[in-house]
Amino acid sequence: MENPIESAWSVIQRAVDADLAGFRELAAKGTWLLEPEACPSLFALMEALRLHPNSSALGIHQTFKPTVDAFRDKNFAPTSDGANTLASLVLFVPTRQRIESLALLARGLLNLDENGILIFACANSQGAGGFVSQLTAVFPQVEVESSRKCRWIALPGFLVTDAARSTLNGWLRAAGKTTVEGTNFVSLPGIYGWNKVDRGSELLVGTLPQLEGPGADLGAGYGYLSYKVLSLSDRVTSLTLVEADQRALTCARENLEPWKAVCDFLWLDATSPECRHRLNRLSWIVMNPPFHAGSQADVELGHGFIKTAATSLEPGGTLFIVANAFLGYENVLQSNFTRVDRVLTQDGFKVFHAVR
Repeated sequence: MENPIESAWSVIQRAVDADLAGFRELAAKGTWLLEPEACPSLFALMEALRLHPNSSALGIHQTFKPTVDAFRDKNFAPTSDGANTLASLVLFVPTRQRIESLALLARGLLNLDENGILIFACANSQGAGGFVSQLTAVFPQVEVESSRKCRWIALPGFLVTDAARSTLNGWLRAAGKTTVEGTNFVSLPGIYGWNKVDRGSELLVGTLPQLEGPGADLGAGYGYLSYKVLSLSDRVTSLTLVEADQRALTCARENLEPWKAVCDFLWLDATSPECRHRLNRLSWIVMNPPFHAGSQADVELGHGFIKTAATSLEPGGTLFIVANAFLGYENVLQSNFTRVDRVLTQDGFKVFHAVR
């Protein structure tokens, strides 16, 4: 089965191919890609539009470090800064989070030249119907096309009237900084688990001893585990938060402001060689590793987190990890640690303490 993100980008390429010369002209004036996943269909589209790494007309906005690295591997230069210049061509495939995706759509449309075009495509399995309904409510005159189990829309810039701008600005506001219900943690839509305290992380915290010395939180998110560790102990000498989503790391900085003197914040892929180089001889690590890479499930991702922990801990150091009960982490834990104890199984989660 084809990746739905691949399908959506290939549908956009078919739309572009129908008037390739015209779209190349638009692309040369200024093109935006907003939080795109790096995939072969997108790179093929960029090649067709002559959007090469040295193209000054190309802007790639991306805040997820592994995807940034994938673009950099092909010599493109993504930026995590907000785009503020007008574009003549915006190409957009939604992320996994609807509120975030609507805000990205709004940003693209509000900064689209009146003679420009935004092309939106989404696989039916990724919620195309809902996005189409919201877009056609704002732009009832546009035609919705279907292809390869996707739906797509070409939106010309001149349709962005004052009335449309009001709705689009509402989409932007809805994706702004918020507080996780029942807590004081700040968060943002689009961050993994942005609107809740993860139950697995809660269970992990309940098993932690009082930690001391240098440690790390891999895949720290908005900083829940780090906050709890530092609240429970004044003997932590340093805590390194590693997080691939730059927006989550920004929230973590704010949430951990009282302990900024002992915290270090690294925008890194926790499975990368760079991360393993930066972390060493730690006394402890806490983590609730993800098991999705972009839009796809990837159980090996958790294995990579565990291997990073094993190389970063000093002999006798301890990993405290929670995982969904269906994830098979036991073998990789036993291969990398001298002692592995499952200390809790509850609510569909399992918690391990593993000694290096």
